[in-house]
Amino acid sequence: MMNSIQKIETSTLRIIAVVNLLMAFAGWYTYDVTASEAMLLDGNFSFIAVLVTIAAEFISRSKHQRTATFPFGKYSYEAFFVLFKGFLILGIILGATFQNTIKILDYITGEEISIIKTGPIVYYIIGMVILCFGMAFFAKKQNIKMNNQSDILRVEVASLKLDGYLSLFSGAALVAFSFINEGSFFGFLRYTGDAIIVLLMCVMMIKSPLNIIKDAFVELGGGVLQDKNLRNDIEDAVLKIVEEEFSEVSVFVSKTGSNYLVLVYLDDETEKVSIHKVKQLKKEISTTLSGQLDSLSLEFVI
Repeated sequence: MMNSIQKIETSTLRIIAVVNLLMAFAGWYTYDVTASEAMLLDGNFSFIAVLVTIAAEFISRSKHQRTATFPFGKYSYEAFFVLFKGFLILGIILGATFQNTIKILDYITGEEISIIKTGPIVYYIIGMVILCFGMAFFAKKQNIKMNNQSDILRVEVASLKLDGYLSLFSGAALVAFSFINEGSFFGFLRYTGDAIIVLLMCVMMIKSPLNIIKDAFVELGGGVLQDKNLRNDIEDAVLKIVEEEFSEVSVFVSKTGSNYLVLVYLDDETEKVSIHKVKQLKKEISTTLSGQLDSLSLEFVI
């Protein structure tokens, strides 16, 4: 059975997948009508998002399952998903950079390039901006209901925002370029404007997938929790409870997917440590953190 948090996550992912599929078809259709490479990039980006979102739903359903092979759950699948999507976004950006650089070079060398038809792009911009930013807002609100514990939804929000900005800036600029006289100094923008916009957008977007990949590697490597505010909140809550019994305490907080690992190190010089007391402290800490964390692995190290 899925808990309430899983239900929120899976239902949100289904809605995102349907919306992304609509945006993919819209992008491909607009590319077919206008011959704009920016619209093709937008459609491909949305279609990749559909495939990955479907995979994300399966991960969301299975991550809490504990088996003989995965006695602590399958939370590593979440981290692998985030890493995989980070590489996918990075691949799309690099592919678009290469493809549109070739287009500009073809224009410079005299290759025949069709003028971009910008008529349908106006309607495309309006629809995509509403869908992308509307869904990003919805997914973010759903994640807030989950105390921002869903890495999957966090990455989906980033992906939707990237798609939204790509549609907004590329589409608006292409419409603006359509008013340029072909014989003017800036007439080349009628042919290569979309490629130039895509290259600029790729430069602006490159940081996001790199950060996603970095955080995923930290998680898979067992590194410290990267969310400093949440890490400080967890450490303060644990220390407030444990320091009533032990004077020398240190706390390590890590996470894999939506599972948080909290290690409490007792450096106290007391020769005897009551197992009963440790169990009481674990129960109290788990109760305190249960409101913040969906899945918690808590261990004392003596």
